[in-house]
Amino acid sequence: GPRPILWTIALLLLGIACLPNKTEFYLTLAAPFLYLVAAWTGSRTRSRGLAWGVAAIWLLHLVAADLFLLRRDRGCGYREWTAPLTAAVPPRASVAGTFVTWFPLRARAYLEFHRNRAGDLARARPEYVLWGDAHLEDPIFARLREEMSPFLAGHADTVVASPSACYGTVAVLRPRWEELPPHAL
Repeated sequence: GPRPILWTIALLLLGIACLPNKTEFYLTLAAPFLYLVAAWTGSRTRSRGLAWGVAAIWLLHLVAADLFLLRRDRGCGYREWTAPLTAAVPPRASVAGTFVTWFPLRARAYLEFHRNRAGDLARARPEYVLWGDAHLEDPIFARLREEMSPFLAGHADTVVASPSACYGTVAVLRPRWEELPPHAL
Protein backbone atom coordinates (compact mmCIF):
# COMPACT_ATOMS: atom_id res chain seq x y z
CA GLY A 1 0.00 0.00 0.00
CA PRO A 2 0.91 3.64 -0.05
CA ARG A 3 1.57 3.90 3.69
CA PRO A 4 5.41 4.17 3.36
CA ILE A 5 4.99 6.78 0.64
CA LEU A 6 2.52 8.76 2.76
CA TRP A 7 4.95 8.67 5.70
CA THR A 8 7.71 9.86 3.38
CA ILE A 9 5.54 12.77 2.19
CA ALA A 10 4.57 13.65 5.77
CA LEU A 11 8.20 13.66 6.97
CA LEU A 12 9.33 15.66 3.94
CA LEU A 13 6.62 18.28 4.46
CA LEU A 14 7.38 18.41 8.20
CA GLY A 15 11.03 19.05 7.38
CA ILE A 16 10.07 21.77 4.92
CA ALA A 17 7.80 23.36 7.54
CA CYS A 18 10.82 23.71 9.85
CA LEU A 19 12.91 25.55 7.28
CA PRO A 20 13.14 29.25 8.17
CA ASN A 21 13.64 30.44 4.59
CA LYS A 22 11.18 28.35 2.62
CA THR A 23 9.18 29.30 -0.44
CA GLU A 24 6.42 27.54 -2.33
CA PHE A 25 9.08 26.10 -4.64
CA TYR A 26 10.08 23.62 -1.93
CA LEU A 27 6.73 21.88 -2.41
CA THR A 28 8.00 20.47 -5.71
CA LEU A 29 10.20 18.16 -3.61
CA ALA A 30 7.07 16.24 -2.64
CA ALA A 31 5.81 15.90 -6.25
CA PRO A 32 7.42 12.50 -7.04
CA PHE A 33 5.92 10.96 -3.92
CA LEU A 34 2.51 12.45 -4.68
CA TYR A 35 2.72 10.93 -8.16
CA LEU A 36 3.38 7.53 -6.63
CA VAL A 37 0.34 7.88 -4.37
CA ALA A 38 -1.75 9.06 -7.34
CA ALA A 39 -0.56 6.13 -9.45
CA TRP A 40 -1.29 3.66 -6.67
CA THR A 41 -4.75 5.18 -6.11
CA GLY A 42 -5.48 5.36 -9.84
CA SER A 43 -4.51 1.74 -10.37
CA ARG A 44 -7.14 0.69 -7.81
CA THR A 45 -10.07 2.65 -9.18
CA ARG A 46 -12.46 1.78 -11.98
CA SER A 47 -11.79 4.96 -13.89
CA ARG A 48 -8.09 4.55 -14.59
CA GLY A 49 -8.39 6.82 -17.62
CA LEU A 50 -9.58 9.67 -15.39
CA ALA A 51 -6.68 9.07 -12.98
CA TRP A 52 -4.16 9.12 -15.84
CA GLY A 53 -5.82 12.26 -17.24
CA VAL A 54 -5.53 14.08 -13.91
CA ALA A 55 -1.90 12.93 -13.60
CA ALA A 56 -1.14 14.21 -17.12
CA ILE A 57 -2.74 17.61 -16.38
CA TRP A 58 -0.80 17.83 -13.12
CA LEU A 59 2.47 16.97 -14.89
CA LEU A 60 1.80 19.53 -17.64
CA HIS A 61 1.10 22.14 -14.97
CA LEU A 62 4.44 21.46 -13.22
CA VAL A 63 6.35 21.44 -16.53
CA ALA A 64 4.70 24.74 -17.53
CA ALA A 65 5.63 26.28 -14.17
CA ASP A 66 9.25 25.12 -14.55
CA LEU A 67 9.44 26.48 -18.11
CA PHE A 68 8.03 29.81 -16.93
CA LEU A 69 10.67 30.05 -14.18
CA LEU A 70 13.47 29.06 -16.54
CA ARG A 71 12.38 31.71 -19.04
CA ARG A 72 11.89 34.39 -16.38
CA ASP A 73 15.22 33.72 -14.68
CA ARG A 74 17.35 32.91 -17.75
CA GLY A 75 19.45 36.04 -17.20
CA CYS A 76 20.14 35.30 -13.54
CA GLY A 77 23.83 34.55 -13.49
CA TYR A 78 24.69 33.79 -9.87
CA ARG A 79 28.43 33.45 -10.60
CA GLU A 80 28.48 36.69 -12.57
CA TRP A 81 26.61 38.46 -9.76
CA THR A 82 28.88 37.18 -6.98
CA ALA A 83 32.22 37.51 -8.83
CA PRO A 84 32.69 41.21 -7.90
CA LEU A 85 31.75 40.42 -4.30
CA THR A 86 34.28 37.62 -4.04
CA ALA A 87 36.99 39.72 -5.65
CA ALA A 88 36.37 42.61 -3.22
CA VAL A 89 36.76 40.53 -0.04
CA PRO A 90 40.36 39.44 0.70
CA PRO A 91 40.87 35.69 1.26
CA ARG A 92 41.48 35.90 5.04
CA ALA A 93 38.92 38.61 5.80
CA SER A 94 35.80 38.06 7.88
CA VAL A 95 32.50 38.82 6.19
CA ALA A 96 28.80 38.84 7.08
CA GLY A 97 25.82 38.42 4.77
CA THR A 98 22.74 36.37 4.03
CA PHE A 99 22.90 32.72 3.06
CA VAL A 100 22.37 33.81 -0.56
CA THR A 101 25.91 35.21 -0.69
CA TRP A 102 27.54 32.56 1.50
CA PHE A 103 28.50 30.00 -1.17
CA PRO A 104 31.20 31.92 -3.06
CA LEU A 105 32.65 33.25 0.21
CA ARG A 106 32.45 30.01 2.21
CA ALA A 107 36.26 29.71 2.54
CA ARG A 108 36.33 32.95 4.54
CA ALA A 109 35.16 33.47 8.11
CA TYR A 110 31.50 34.04 7.23
CA LEU A 111 28.82 35.23 9.65
CA GLU A 112 25.43 34.40 8.19
CA PHE A 113 23.09 36.87 9.85
CA HIS A 114 19.90 34.93 9.36
CA ARG A 115 19.35 34.44 13.06
CA ASN A 116 21.46 37.33 14.30
CA ARG A 117 20.56 40.78 15.49
CA ALA A 118 22.52 43.98 15.04
CA GLY A 119 24.19 43.54 18.45
CA ASP A 120 25.50 40.13 17.38
CA LEU A 121 26.91 41.67 14.23
CA ALA A 122 28.47 44.56 16.17
CA ARG A 123 30.10 42.14 18.65
CA ALA A 124 31.49 39.97 15.83
CA ARG A 125 32.70 43.06 13.92
CA PRO A 126 33.24 41.42 10.54
CA GLU A 127 35.63 43.32 8.30
CA TYR A 128 33.08 43.32 5.47
CA VAL A 129 29.28 43.25 5.36
CA LEU A 130 27.32 42.25 2.28
CA TRP A 131 24.21 44.39 2.40
CA GLY A 132 21.18 44.81 0.18
CA ASP A 133 20.47 41.55 -1.62
CA ALA A 134 16.81 40.79 -2.32
CA HIS A 135 16.69 38.16 0.43
CA LEU A 136 17.55 40.83 2.98
CA GLU A 137 14.09 42.29 2.23
CA ASP A 138 12.48 39.20 3.76
CA PRO A 139 10.41 39.99 6.88
CA ILE A 140 12.74 37.87 9.03
CA PHE A 141 15.39 40.55 8.51
CA ALA A 142 13.14 43.51 9.37
CA ARG A 143 14.64 44.08 12.80
CA LEU A 144 18.21 43.69 11.56
CA ARG A 145 17.53 46.18 8.74
CA GLU A 146 15.94 48.61 11.18
CA GLU A 147 18.87 48.38 13.60
CA MET A 148 21.81 48.18 11.17
CA SER A 149 20.80 50.33 8.19
CA PRO A 150 21.33 53.71 9.93
CA PHE A 151 24.77 52.71 11.19
CA LEU A 152 25.90 51.26 7.85
CA ALA A 153 24.53 54.28 5.94
CA GLY A 154 26.70 56.67 7.94
CA HIS A 155 29.63 54.54 9.06
CA ALA A 156 30.58 52.18 6.26
CA ASP A 157 32.53 52.58 3.04
CA THR A 158 31.18 50.94 -0.09
CA VAL A 159 33.88 48.80 -1.69
CA VAL A 160 31.83 47.53 -4.62
CA ALA A 161 28.19 46.95 -5.56
CA SER A 162 26.86 44.18 -7.78
CA PRO A 163 23.39 44.66 -9.31
CA SER A 164 21.05 41.87 -10.38
CA ALA A 165 17.42 41.90 -11.41
CA CYS A 166 17.05 38.49 -9.75
CA TYR A 167 19.10 38.80 -6.58
CA GLY A 168 18.97 42.54 -5.94
CA THR A 169 21.89 44.93 -5.67
CA VAL A 170 24.26 43.89 -2.95
CA ALA A 171 27.04 46.16 -1.72
CA VAL A 172 30.27 45.07 -0.09
CA LEU A 173 30.58 47.47 2.82
CA ARG A 174 33.56 48.02 5.08
CA PRO A 175 32.04 49.16 8.41
CA ARG A 176 33.94 51.59 10.59
CA TRP A 177 33.15 49.74 13.82
CA GLU A 178 35.32 52.12 15.84
CA GLU A 179 32.67 54.81 15.19
CA LEU A 180 29.97 52.72 16.84
CA PRO A 181 29.04 54.24 20.19
CA PRO A 182 29.22 51.77 23.10
CA HIS A 183 25.89 50.02 23.68
CA ALA A 184 24.42 51.59 20.53
CA LEU A 185 23.12 48.30 19.15
